[in-house]
Amino acid sequence: FQLREEDIINIVKGVQQQGWRKIYLTVLVDFPTEKMSDWQELVKLLRQMKADAGEDVDCLLSLEGFYPQPFTPFQWERPARSTKIEEIGNFLRNELNDSGIQIVQEIPRLAEIYTVLYRGGRPSGKVLYDLWKQGARFQYQKEFYNSELWEAVLSEQVSNISTILNPLSISATLPWEHLDSGRSKSSLREEKNRAFQGEIDSERGEMLPLGRGISRREFQNLIQRSLSASAISYESPGVDSKRDTNETTSTIKYGRRGKKRQTPTAVIKRRIRVRYSKVGLARFFSYIDITGIFDRAIRLAKIPVVESQGKKKTLKISYGMPLPAGIASIAEYLDLEVALGKEIELKEQLNPYLPEGIQILQYKGIFRKVPSLASVVNQVTYEVKLPEAGLSQSQIDDWLAQDEVWIERPVKEGVKQVEIRSYVDDILLEGTNLQVRINIKEDRTAKITEVLESLLTPLGIDYRRCYVQRTGQFIVTENEVLTPFDVI
Repeated sequence: FQLREEDIINIVKGVQQQGWRKIYLTVLVDFPTEKMSDWQELVKLLRQMKADAGEDVDCLLSLEGFYPQPFTPFQWERPARSTKIEEIGNFLRNELNDSGIQIVQEIPRLAEIYTVLYRGGRPSGKVLYDLWKQGARFQYQKEFYNSELWEAVLSEQVSNISTILNPLSISATLPWEHLDSGRSKSSLREEKNRAFQGEIDSERGEMLPLGRGISRREFQNLIQRSLSASAISYESPGVDSKRDTNETTSTIKYGRRGKKRQTPTAVIKRRIRVRYSKVGLARFFSYIDITGIFDRAIRLAKIPVVESQGKKKTLKISYGMPLPAGIASIAEYLDLEVALGKEIELKEQLNPYLPEGIQILQYKGIFRKVPSLASVVNQVTYEVKLPEAGLSQSQIDDWLAQDEVWIERPVKEGVKQVEIRSYVDDILLEGTNLQVRINIKEDRTAKITEVLESLLTPLGIDYRRCYVQRTGQFIVTENEVLTPFDVI
């Protein structure tokens, strides 16, 4: 397949005219046929793309290291080197410094890890199992990625890492050869040779890599139709820009009579506030997972939740403060809008369709205008079950006595220094359990994992072995402490 610069520019113009305001590009680094001149040309293309997209469109460029995937023409090559990814990242940041394009890089050595897991064959399963036993979870996220743990397990389980990462002979036996992908090694080898010689496949040279492939002529027609439709939609109704303004119009009409447009009837609705739990293995569900789970369960339970207007309809559900994956809770909240017409027993109807660990605990109707959950909750509480005794209240008090506690928080742009002590209201030791209160100030707060790491790690306690559970969300005023149900 071949994707030309003009194709990319046309795609950007098309999506911009359709109202899209974010463009996300992913580029492979240290590709086998890569040259430095390719990156210089990419800089020109990105600047042109940003200029055509306009200032109100956000452009993000993600750099990912190449790794040899099975059943591809480059399955024999070496993966991207971390030093090369860093070099290209610095080059692009310097060249695009004033362009408004944001540049992010993947987890270091991720391409090498993928290669070891692919080429290691069945023994790679032992690597993953050992990582899991030692607490590795959600390693695809920078926030949870533990490079030291990966290095330790790989060095222990894989003795020939350097050999695995080297380019392989095309006659070498590959761990996945017993599987049939539909393409022979000889055809992949021929395609690899064409790529290194800069030749284009005569059969697919005029195809673009969209879906299973689309011809260039069909792609150009698709873009033209899209641009034309966008232009027409911005014209005044009843005005044909191609006609002479002095031309008289005829009242004669032919064909079927147009259908009457049905005006949607206004739905009588009410809001409901819901408290639910996320415990056990369900605590590893991410925020995105939770939204998908409730969306699916509500539809299966046939609960009449109101949908948003527009082409892509979504259920009108408003979620409270997100909870990090791996943290349990008995005090999660959401608001939803339901259509009136029949009685709803939310717990009885919805709980059978929710996975184990997620259950509706309480719900209450909202009969007046109230602010969103995220805007009013200003304190959260947690219970932390320590894996062992050995922590004293005096050690906690020493931590609380500090005026400032600074930590490093991974963000999209890299690492950010954040002060967290000012958000921690209190920490109390009860046996082997910690009761932690954290305040939210001006939409900013400290993560419970950050607090525990800062407090426990210097004392030799691995905070990742603690079972952490959110126990409450509150609205704290000068005179009282309220729950989200008390303010509706």
